[in-house]
Amino acid sequence: MEAIPRERGWGLYQTLGIQVTTSGQVFMPDLVVIPRSALRGRTKPPCPAEKAFLAVEIVSPSSRNNDRTIKLRGYARAGVPLYLLIDAFNEVGPSVTLHEQPANGQYDRTTSVRFGDKIRLPDPFDTEIDTDEFPGLDEW
Repeated sequence: MEAIPRERGWGLYQTLGIQVTTSGQVFMPDLVVIPRSALRGRTKPPCPAEKAFLAVEIVSPSSRNNDRTIKLRGYARAGVPLYLLIDAFNEVGPSVTLHEQPANGQYDRTTSVRFGDKIRLPDPFDTEIDTDEFPGLDEW
């Protein structure tokens, strides 16, 4: 919460429906940072995914394919600048992956760290997330 630039009029929302305008796909990220103005005047969600600055998904056994592929492509197509994937079920070990720089329906930059390491969210958040406290597979 502290890393969200409130002076920009942004809000942090859980389970807010957002829609990719070009495909009509509707996603419900676990967390999304989006301007509060994107919600004003709407009688109900979804909000345009193109307005989001950050989408966060926490992978569960039932959401693996959706979070890792379908939402990854959808958020990139919508131009969501940052997609953070928290994946305790990654086959190579629990990890956090930050996807950045969407272009042509994909993210051009990806950074992954294992649980226990730190990952930096770039400007305008400019904050480091310490994943040391994230639960491992044995805690799910």
